[in-house]
Amino acid sequence: MRTKIIAVHQLQKSGETLWLRILGRGQVQKEVIEELRNLSVENPLRFNVLELVYNLLTMLELNRGLEPEDRELIMELSPLYLERLENATQKGRQEGKYIQSVATTIKQ
Repeated sequence: MRTKIIAVHQLQKSGETLWLRILGRGQVQKEVIEELRNLSVENPLRFNVLELVYNLLTMLELNRGLEPEDRELIMELSPLYLERLENATQKGRQEGKYIQSVATTIKQ
């Protein structure tokens, strides 16, 4: 098994490194949060990064509690995560309406 150390603040700024860079601290983390805000709500990268980070933070909180910096990250990402959930809910409603209209058409 190989172990490597990653200097998060030295990673190239790209979509491929976004989910690692968000685990950084200070300015690095703030820049990543801004990158996430600028991504479309429909962007799969935004969806996946938010999901991964929330899952990680939930596991950390359950296992040992959160550090103040982690709590701050949650506060920063909460509006983005809620936006994703609202978008998914809206999509579900639209699909439900479509299915209902198709079912009504078939019955007639």
